[in-house]
Amino acid sequence: MLSKTVAFVCLYCTTVASVASVACVATAGSTAASTDDVANFTLPEFNNNGNSAVSLWATYYYLPQMNAVSTGHVLRAMDGSEFPVKLEHRNYCIAAMEGSVRIRSNGTNKVYNYAGKSSDGGPNCGDVFSKYPAAGVVRWREAYGSFGDGTDRGENQTPWILIPYRSIAVDPSVIPYGTAIYVPAARGVRITLPDGRSVLHDGYFIGSDRGGLIKQNHIDVFIGISDSNPFKFVQSEPSSTFNAYLLKDSSITEALQNASILK
Repeated sequence: MLSKTVAFVCLYCTTVASVASVACVATAGSTAASTDDVANFTLPEFNNNGNSAVSLWATYYYLPQMNAVSTGHVLRAMDGSEFPVKLEHRNYCIAAMEGSVRIRSNGTNKVYNYAGKSSDGGPNCGDVFSKYPAAGVVRWREAYGSFGDGTDRGENQTPWILIPYRSIAVDPSVIPYGTAIYVPAARGVRITLPDGRSVLHDGYFIGSDRGGLIKQNHIDVFIGISDSNPFKFVQSEPSSTFNAYLLKDSSITEALQNASILK
């Protein structure tokens, strides 16, 4: 549903927020949280403690799943070397716009992530995305995470790995990377996980990805392999704001961070 998601790890989002938000810090309850709670969406109920909310607006992005083809655009690494997979033109442009792709080839699946821009051109994607003909001018790398990778965590460390319905792309000047946030409007929303389980969302997310056009109070919610947005608060419009809280020094933050680090 690219008319709404407009992502590419948010590098090519079509709109940006015009008003920055001042983020207030809230603390969650004292109940200990675990990575199992993260996986099962059973993190403890949020305790506001009287802190004010930050106003955000959201888009969403996803991990497209595609089959390799024998004739098409080859994926290249930053050094120009070729990965042993090719994608049909439209699929290549969609993968480039989303910033990651899971490709099935010879009976196996592998995830590739955006690694940087190509210095010697690439497919013209103007016929797929009229506003972004240069969307295909990218280079790739193999991802660490099963659903792709977020932003770097630091030198000699693996990047944050993306978790469906947990990871969000953020502007780090508003929401620092690794910060957990609570969105009241997300709590109780039914979601279908990639393994087929149907669960109710507990409202918590982690800022672990970035995007060139994610500015100020704009976040981008990662929804995994589905391209259907389950959240009513995600309206892809700067005017459609909602309340959220930033967590600090809580076991919920630690659990979300631990779940987002490759073990």
